[in-house]
Amino acid sequence: MRRFYLLILALAIAGLPSAAGAQMTIDDFESGTTAGWSVQDTPYTAISLVAPGAGGSANAIAVQEIAGSLGGHSAYAYAARKFSPAANWSGYTTLEMDAAISAGEWNGYSIRVYNNSTSVWVHGLQSDSAVPGFRTLKFDISGITRDQVTSFLIYVNRTSQDAGQTLRLDNIRLTNNPVTTDPVRVIENFASGDISTWTPGGASPNFQCSLALVSENAPGDASTPAGAIAATLIGKSSSSLFRWRPAKTMDWTDYKTLEFEAKLAEGTATDGFSVRIYNALLPARLKKLVPGTGSYATWQVDVSGIERDQITEVLFYLNRTLAYDSTASPARNCTLRIDNLRLTKNTVPAGPNVVYLQDFDLGLFDEWNWPYYAYPSLNADAVTAPWALDLMLTSSTSTSAYCRETLVFNNAATQDWEDYKSLMFEAKVLPGPIQPNYPIGFSANVVNGGTFQTGSGTVGPGGGNLWFYPSGYDVWETFTLDLKAPNVMGDVDQVSALRWYVNRCSRGDYSMTTGTGQILRLDNIRVSKEPAPEYIVSNPDIDDFEDGDIADWYYVQQSTNPDTGEVLPGVSRALTSDAASGSKALVITCNTPPGSTSAYTRKTLHADWRSYKTLEFDAKVADSRTSQGFSVLLRHISGYAANRHEFYPTNEWQTFRVDISKDKVGTGTVDARAEVISLLFYVNQITGWGSEQDGAQKLYLDNIRLTNDDPITTSFETAGGVKSADTGTIVTLTGAVSTGSFQNMAPDKNAPATLRTIFFVEDIDRSSAIPVVIGAAVTGVTDVPAGSKVDITGILTAGPGLRYIYATSISTPVPGFPIADPVVLINKNAGAEAIGIDQPIPGFAGADTTGMLAEVTGKILGVGTDVLGRTYMYIDDGSAVAADNGAVGLKVYDWTATTAVAGNVGKHVRVTGFVMAESELNGTTPTWKPYRTIWPKADLPNPILLVN
Repeated sequence: MRRFYLLILALAIAGLPSAAGAQMTIDDFESGTTAGWSVQDTPYTAISLVAPGAGGSANAIAVQEIAGSLGGHSAYAYAARKFSPAANWSGYTTLEMDAAISAGEWNGYSIRVYNNSTSVWVHGLQSDSAVPGFRTLKFDISGITRDQVTSFLIYVNRTSQDAGQTLRLDNIRLTNNPVTTDPVRVIENFASGDISTWTPGGASPNFQCSLALVSENAPGDASTPAGAIAATLIGKSSSSLFRWRPAKTMDWTDYKTLEFEAKLAEGTATDGFSVRIYNALLPARLKKLVPGTGSYATWQVDVSGIERDQITEVLFYLNRTLAYDSTASPARNCTLRIDNLRLTKNTVPAGPNVVYLQDFDLGLFDEWNWPYYAYPSLNADAVTAPWALDLMLTSSTSTSAYCRETLVFNNAATQDWEDYKSLMFEAKVLPGPIQPNYPIGFSANVVNGGTFQTGSGTVGPGGGNLWFYPSGYDVWETFTLDLKAPNVMGDVDQVSALRWYVNRCSRGDYSMTTGTGQILRLDNIRVSKEPAPEYIVSNPDIDDFEDGDIADWYYVQQSTNPDTGEVLPGVSRALTSDAASGSKALVITCNTPPGSTSAYTRKTLHADWRSYKTLEFDAKVADSRTSQGFSVLLRHISGYAANRHEFYPTNEWQTFRVDISKDKVGTGTVDARAEVISLLFYVNQITGWGSEQDGAQKLYLDNIRLTNDDPITTSFETAGGVKSADTGTIVTLTGAVSTGSFQNMAPDKNAPATLRTIFFVEDIDRSSAIPVVIGAAVTGVTDVPAGSKVDITGILTAGPGLRYIYATSISTPVPGFPIADPVVLINKNAGAEAIGIDQPIPGFAGADTTGMLAEVTGKILGVGTDVLGRTYMYIDDGSAVAADNGAVGLKVYDWTATTAVAGNVGKHVRVTGFVMAESELNGTTPTWKPYRTIWPKADLPNPILLVN
């Protein structure tokens, strides 16, 4: 048995590569294939075999970056070599390949290695462009995990250049050949006297700096002639800068540290300097500098933790803190000198893992200033004796209630937090005299750069707000907030202050719950290298009402009774036992008076919903004349979402699902889900051809929740199929042919004062038709003339007596298709039956004909002009159908106002047009009563003909 194990051991040792001379070929392409290579998901890249290969071999692989259809170039153009099963490279220390380019510089080429599908290493592919043909490139991979290599990528355009070269590769192999690099790589010592690669930033007077060579070397710099670069600030912008941009990109992967000497001219400011490094055109590293005056000091920037395969720029900021001497003439406040930029393999000493900013041990809080509805005081109830700090909320309606912790108090320097991953502290919340049902609305806000007096803003596209969520009242908890949170945090190289917000949710209204008097208690504020846990919405169930608490649902007062002075709310809300599930639900009643179209009930929140795309809830309606008027809207801290999501409840419980993934704040680019402070349910909105109810209706809600389910979209090939769907369904109608259109004739259901284009589509067998409104989200299509075929996606919407599609997208119209002939209808066959709880067209009989191209006849009973300036006539074929405001007959519009004249009353007409339904106007006030109309087809030469 012992001999058997020795044999196994000997075989295992024999299978390992030797320390020198071992080689494993990955690809030499002599088989004549590119098996294992792909350009998956990168349409900007092509691969092929070319001949000859390196050393005259038969083949090599060519990777070509290709411009897009509009001439664009992708920084993610790559070819991928994949391994299945994963390859074990642990026995090798060096990756080698023979490489050549067709022309130009070696700019933008890189290789990335994935181990167990995780990126572990990226290195530039660079060489001397003056050397023609193939050359051997070697890379030290000894420092990376490489036991399960699943793929590597060959990038051909990391810097998005319009280069067009072809990269050829051959003999990709693993070896143990040593790779040597110089211990120091000099970037710039100004020995040449050429500073053409250095440029100042900005053109505005508040943005400029000037550059010059000065006859002064940093100690140890033996460059000839003597010199350093000097940048002088002009103006007071925090973006005043100068930058070094190399003629071609540099690979720094083999080095850990950027070093240089820096100093300031005598008498200049000593704060606000930072250095930023760009890789592949993107910011990769930022660090604060504190150069002194008089003599040079060596500065080190640790670059070991960043990708550095394609360094494109090193940028120096001169005035991040907005320091400024307004008395100088000319107005200048600093001159920064830089010399001897170099890369080394030195390790930058690590700073402390935790830095305490404030533990209140000294009993001082003068640096807590600029209180805005949040006033500070000390309290002996502390995690660490003797003190903690209280911030008391004094206005429950302000979302900007905060107190500012100034880190530069008494002229202290700004702090560089770039090496730290989290902001940590202990906190608890105490309720005020009239308490909300749970504490929400808290955030720490990082201020980077200038001082409060100069109006410095917050950092990051998300505003730098790091939210935290106390689980309840009067319990100390430790919070760890992510200083590296994507889309939230920005730069933290020059931190000057923290703002502590205590009411980001706008806790109270004027008559319901209020957070006034609520206290946020803080202790042991610190920054740490410990990463923060990923923030996830822990409870996507927003409210099921089973706790019996609706204190966080409130409404805004709407109007005042002019006789009594009484303030009247638009709605009232209460718990009900009529639930979709469980034992409780919420019922919102639209009050009379005032019956406002802005009547809503609001759920108080403070949450990040960006990880969810769909809002779901169960709803039904009662005491309503129509399913119209209901919508839900997100409110972000900075304003309301542009999308108002309508839904169309019936008398029975239904589940509604709305897509919130595209909700933006107003017309801007801010994701409305990023900081949701309330959810508003409206119960009396005007939508399209409808109007408000003036009170009475009730909306029941239950099981409000977030999901990542896709909104339900139902596809149809016929208009009749669309009409069979439930109101509010997202529908797709394919291959629809327009029978005619009217520009700026349809009220937008989201903004009835705005008129949109409407067109009509009809099934080829003339069995059904439907109107389509071109909605606000549609781009590129403003009209769909008769004979045009399109695909339509939109929301099936109900108006009084009418169903139509509110289109959210429409394909490019394709002309040249025949349209159906008009169908002949008697007057009472024009219209539709009741839709759910919505009213039908009075006296209607037959199949739904709204939207259909039809021919109708009748005697003119009367003529007139409505409040919108449209000339019309009532016609009757003996059906004696009811029209609006007590009139009799089918209402026909006359676009030319030539037939609907008093002299033609009593004559007979034949009309070719579209069957529509509209809501009655009582003077200028719309009602819920629908009636039938005909819109004559405007592109016909004579859509209205007198027949006697």
